[in-house]
Amino acid sequence: MKYIILLLVLLPFFAVGQGKKKGSGKVSVELTQENRDKLKMAEEELNPLSFVMFTDTSNLERMRACYTFIPKFVEALKVPGSFNYPFDSVPIISTLYPADSSFRIFTWQVALDGGSYRYFGTIQMNNKDLKLYPLIDRTDSIANPQDTLLSPSCWYGAYYYNMVETKAKGKTYYTLFGFDGNDLFSHVKVMDVLHFEDSKPVFGAPIFEIPDTFAQEFPYPVRKPLTRFFVYYKFDAKLTLNYNPDDNIVVFDHIKSTHAFGKDVPISLIPDGSYDAFEWKDGKWNYISNVYELTIDRGNPPLPDASKNVHGDINQEPTPIYIEPEPEPQPEP
Repeated sequence: MKYIILLLVLLPFFAVGQGKKKGSGKVSVELTQENRDKLKMAEEELNPLSFVMFTDTSNLERMRACYTFIPKFVEALKVPGSFNYPFDSVPIISTLYPADSSFRIFTWQVALDGGSYRYFGTIQMNNKDLKLYPLIDRTDSIANPQDTLLSPSCWYGAYYYNMVETKAKGKTYYTLFGFDGNDLFSHVKVMDVLHFEDSKPVFGAPIFEIPDTFAQEFPYPVRKPLTRFFVYYKFDAKLTLNYNPDDNIVVFDHIKSTHAFGKDVPISLIPDGSYDAFEWKDGKWNYISNVYELTIDRGNPPLPDASKNVHGDINQEPTPIYIEPEPEPQPEP
């Protein structure tokens, strides 16, 4: 709760330009060399703060650095043409753009004591005047995140690492792939959906088509209709959830429970070696089971046949291989 109060105190710094009619719509603003130099100087001030946010052993110091970082970052974004400055030397920030560069979305995370994370971010519109939509992490207070539409001020916090753009019935959906540290024992990968209603951002959309059998067999309850998709997994497991452009599908590890802690406890969930997927079809992400057919039973790994060797039956002598000797060189006449 104390972090939410601090965020509300800082909200005016992020809420620059919201509600203005003037300057709405995509307008390219040239970044002059003078303003580029200003942004470079601002970036040099942000870097040490980001280092503290990421590495300091004190929870208080990490959060203090973050709440110093936010207004400095917003002041930098106020510089004309800032949309064209990448801020790519600030290591903790993820920055994603759609194909038309109509906006960009920044996200970052700060570790908290106890193994959880707090997420921060903002959407910057590509306008003549600065227009930001601050992202307020309310993950802990969202009762049913799987089937709920959310707003920037009530956001399921995540660190976004990829974005895929799709269209259906004249509407554009931006599918976001994110990481949520969750807690000390488990992590979460999430597919969220960003779209705009009346020019305002909305998170979540009922565009996930999942059979009832999948929803019933999944290791934890899946609520339908899904507005975002989660994969929970054990903290030390490696899990994939990302778009594969070669096959034009979203691929993710199929998980199973080790039953050590119970079927629906995230710390018991690990990838089983097979992969499921989503394919964009008829305006929805449609679930595909076992897309690569790579299932491995970890209790019974494939082993070579003990009765055979590379030559056939182990009781048979291997067939000899003869190589004709090279002729000896003859003396020249």
